[in-house]
This record gives sequence, structure tokens and C-alpha cells, in this order.
Amino acid sequence: MPTKTALAADTELRNTAYAEEIATAKLAWGPHSEGRIERLRIKSTGKIEIRFSWWMDGRMMPKPLDLPEADLMTLLARGIKAGVLMVEE
Repeated sequence: MPTKTALAADTELRNTAYAEEIATAKLAWGPHSEGRIERLRIKSTGKIEIRFSWWMDGRMMPKPLDLPEADLMTLLARGIKAGVLMVEE
């Protein structure tokens, strides 16, 4: 498996016709592939939703994000730190 690297959290958040990205966290495998967890505001409903996605060369893949458990835990921890997931009291 390629070496995992952290991506800068200062990347610009996306705003599409479908949703506004509120927060994101990323985990990369080499220079071309990454997993993301994103906090989105869905424009048609106004609801806040969480999306897990797999990206290659800056494009979201129409396939599921499959991760080893350790990588999933890393991505979830980054998501909490980045404000994608909120810990409610």
C-alpha cells in the first residue's frame, strides 16, 4: 500500500449546485488518491449531512471509500479535529 500523507487543511471549501461544504478532512495515499469526510449543507433541504468519498487526481470517484480500519479511525479523528463531526454533550 502506498504511503499515507496528510493534506493541508487550508484547501478551499467547495460550493456546488448540490451542496455547500462546511468542513472537510482528508487522508491521502500517495500523490493521486485520497479519502475525505465532509460536512455538507444540502441546498435542496437545508439539512446538514456527512459524506465519505474517494478522490483521484482531484475528482470524486463514483465508488465507495473502502479503508482499512486504522485508516478509517485516522480519518474520523481528523474529521473531529476539523469540525466535520461534532461531539455533542
